[in-house]
Amino acid sequence: MKKYLTLAALLGAIAFVSVSYLAQAEPKTDAAAAPAAMAPAADTADTYAMDSDACNAMSATAPTDAAAPSAEEKDAAFEKCMIDKKHTKEEITAAKEKAAKDAADAAAKEAPAAEAPAPAAK
Repeated sequence: MKKYLTLAALLGAIAFVSVSYLAQAEPKTDAAAAPAAMAPAADTADTYAMDSDACNAMSATAPTDAAAPSAEEKDAAFEKCMIDKKHTKEEITAAKEKAAKDAADAAAKEAPAAEAPAPAAK
């Protein structure tokens, strides 16, 4: 009986030391994980860009040997793909609006150059 009590006391001491050690190590793990949890916006933008490229390629392909998908079908497939990749609808909408604004700005910059009058011939 004395052997069992000694063994139980020894196992209890080992468990107590192990739990104490793990409790001390826990804050270090949280501190190390905190910088990874607070990812910079650049990483988020890069992830969004990569996911967007993948979803654009996926949504442009026809599901069968039928005709290519329409613009509405492409938009719906793109949005579903991005949501599956854990992007929010607000994030998708903001990116679409930014892309439309960038395209309008680029068109505005090119329009005056295209509309410049040709030099008069003598």
